[in-house]
Amino acid sequence: MPASDEPLLAAAETPAPSTARGMVSIMRGNALNLLLPVVAVAMWMDQAGFPDGVVFLVSCLGLLPLAGLLGEITEQVALHTSDTLGGLLNATFGNATEMIVSYFALQRGLLSVVQSSLLGSILSNLLLVLGCALLAAGVRVGPNKQVKHNLLNAQSNTELLLVAILGLAVPTMIVYTGKMEPGEERELALSRAIAFCLLLLYLCYVVFQLVTHSKLFDECEEETPCPKVAKTRGSVKATPTEQERAIAAQEGRPEEEEEETKLPLGGALAMLCLVTVAIAAVSEIITGAIEGAAEAWDVNPTFVGFVILPIVGNAAEHSTAILFAWRCKMDVAFGVALGSSTQIALFAVPTMVLLAIPLGQPLDLFFGAFEIGVLFVSALLVASVCEDGSTNWLEGAMLIIAYAIICIAYYFG
Repeated sequence: MPASDEPLLAAAETPAPSTARGMVSIMRGNALNLLLPVVAVAMWMDQAGFPDGVVFLVSCLGLLPLAGLLGEITEQVALHTSDTLGGLLNATFGNATEMIVSYFALQRGLLSVVQSSLLGSILSNLLLVLGCALLAAGVRVGPNKQVKHNLLNAQSNTELLLVAILGLAVPTMIVYTGKMEPGEERELALSRAIAFCLLLLYLCYVVFQLVTHSKLFDECEEETPCPKVAKTRGSVKATPTEQERAIAAQEGRPEEEEEETKLPLGGALAMLCLVTVAIAAVSEIITGAIEGAAEAWDVNPTFVGFVILPIVGNAAEHSTAILFAWRCKMDVAFGVALGSSTQIALFAVPTMVLLAIPLGQPLDLFFGAFEIGVLFVSALLVASVCEDGSTNWLEGAMLIIAYAIICIAYYFG
């Protein structure tokens, strides 16, 4: 048999991925999936009228396996497409939770909850999620190694985030200079006009990332010792080069595990939607119980809305970013963490402002001087960390500590 026919036969022998078989494989691959029945328990406890503190804790526990499933299924989508598109899809589905919760809060007139939870989600993704991802990648490659990432991806997100912060800061600055009053008609009109501009900018970024400059976003950094990806019919396998195998053996590191498609693209997208709906349902229960839990635990409600709720809502992004960072797929990790922050600032926040118009709610972009200042300094810190195209575990620890300082300020504030 000619040697050239062997790859074709090997590809033909590879079975096409099945949704049922793939989900069984994914479910068996993570011990956290044993907690999935907790989701049903949380829903039952919510309907049965258990104390809010108990419902809140059980719901958070049920959210953990759902976040893990979202990360696994999003990885399957990324294997069918590209790292950039996979990161964008995960950011979109991950932020669906914040969007749904914010919409329900908006309907009830809880404007401060909408603002604090969305602003807290930006900071949670920007500092905590990205920091944990950088720390995980730094530990994986070794303490004396730098982790490379796509510089264009990081710069684009941080620059867009700074523009979004400018849009959020303008109403606050105008109010504090005494030219307008918060909530008055002119200030609302200003906020809605800025919201429309931010949405237009987000649309431009999507076109830039997926159409005009997609090849630049898909480029991988060769310096990071990660496996190269080679596609075959029916599967995608990570195939390290001989040099990478030698480096791994010399450093005592195990070779990268092969990655293969366990789900067809249609099945992966369908499961992604189902898991997102489940996360939204659990998050709604958490939102309903969070005020009672804060009162029962004697915790500042502002701290609960700005810190605890975003951390719980961002569990999906947190899990996925760390998963990809541990596998040295930093472009996806950055796309999830920074992409989520950018998407909330440029899409979720202005969308809520515009949705408030038909709902008759006076939601504006006046967030307060302290909140805008913290957000601005955090964006500058992340831009500084990402500016050279490489990171390490210490910079991840810096971002985590920065987030802890903000949390402490809100706890005592």
